[in-house]
Amino acid sequence: MPGFNGQRVLSFESRRAEEIAKLIRNNGGEPIIAPSTREVQTPNEGEQKLIRGILNHEFDAVIFMTGVGSRALVQAAESICPRDEFLAVLRQTRVVSRGPKPAAAMREFNVPVTLAVPEPNTWREIVKALYDNAANVPLTGKRIAVQEHGEPSPELYAALRDHGAEVVAVRVYRWELPEDTGPLKNAIRQLTEGAVDVVLITSSVQYVHAAQVAAEMGLS
Repeated sequence: MPGFNGQRVLSFESRRAEEIAKLIRNNGGEPIIAPSTREVQTPNEGEQKLIRGILNHEFDAVIFMTGVGSRALVQAAESICPRDEFLAVLRQTRVVSRGPKPAAAMREFNVPVTLAVPEPNTWREIVKALYDNAANVPLTGKRIAVQEHGEPSPELYAALRDHGAEVVAVRVYRWELPEDTGPLKNAIRQLTEGAVDVVLITSSVQYVHAAQVAAEMGLS
């Protein structure tokens, strides 16, 4: 069975670090885990407006981009109303899940998912899924809320607007570097010294942060 065959595999994963390390070992690799991100919740006026908008049935659909963001939004709603009240209204709302993680969060909250976007869960799959399921989640003349996944997705917003939707995008958390960048710096040093055989990157922000730290170290 193909595998890493003893190769040293560098991963910049943070939240799922243990899971990724186990996956690498199970496939015959030697994991080097260097967390490159941390999620920082960003309470803001837009988040409050999104919550109140959901409560007031102002949106025709809500697109949840991440499991972390889904849970953060529900937690933030508790500053406005009881959790059960918010979830009761959310259950009456068309919910679009970008992939399995927000879908899992919705299951935890017993919120039905109207439309689950297939892999690889990019903005293109979101738009295609919505286009193919226009009868269930119409866009033309509709108001669509988007829970951003740490960074804006301008291509998605433009595509939704091209299909006649009004888009309200809200960031409920942002990506920052880990408080301790020591492991990341050490991994970058190993990489430049040729001590890494494979680099495993699972999100664009991991690359951006690794490149940023490498530049600060003079190793870009």
